[in-house]
Amino acid sequence: MNKFLQYIPWVGFALMQAMNIPNVIKAIQTGESMPIASVTMLIIALCCYLVDAISRNCKLHIVSSIIGIVSNLTVLFFIY
Repeated sequence: MNKFLQYIPWVGFALMQAMNIPNVIKAIQTGESMPIASVTMLIIALCCYLVDAISRNCKLHIVSSIIGIVSNLTVLFFIY
């Protein structure tokens, strides 16, 4: 059972990152997404979480933050 419980955070991470997929697709197809200020604030927040995750050496949060930053930078790229 403990082995199973180790994978629950990774499942949550996958679901949270999958949430960004529709935003990225919409930005690529139409150039529309959340307001630029919201995306920028989200990227800054993810950078803060990344610094914290690195300081705690938490692989799950490091990977999650990096993927979130990349996906939101992709959205920003296609908005402009």
